[in-house]
Amino acid sequence: MATHVLLLRGINVGKARQLPMAELRELMTGLGYGDVRTYLRTGNIVLSTSHGRTRLVSTVEEGIKGRFGMPVPVVLRSRAQLGRIVAANPLPHGVAEPSKLFVAVLDRPI
Repeated sequence: MATHVLLLRGINVGKARQLPMAELRELMTGLGYGDVRTYLRTGNIVLSTSHGRTRLVSTVEEGIKGRFGMPVPVVLRSRAQLGRIVAANPLPHGVAEPSKLFVAVLDRPI
């Protein structure tokens, strides 16, 4: 099983787009994923699965729409991909407070 990070877009930013993390974890576990964790109210999910990337994204998007009644785009990155992002930080010594570091992860090249 591989570990993946799913970044949910546009949730918990307004009253109409609320998505409770406990219910999201429950949904992911119900869909058969393992080691499900969320981070605060960000909509970032870490989980383990043997599903391929395309199947994982489509299953999660369909599951969220079915359970919460709203479409939510999902951007998927593997553990290795996120490790490369961290390693490629052009300002590694300039981040005195890592909690204030901002990284934008896009779903496709611009």
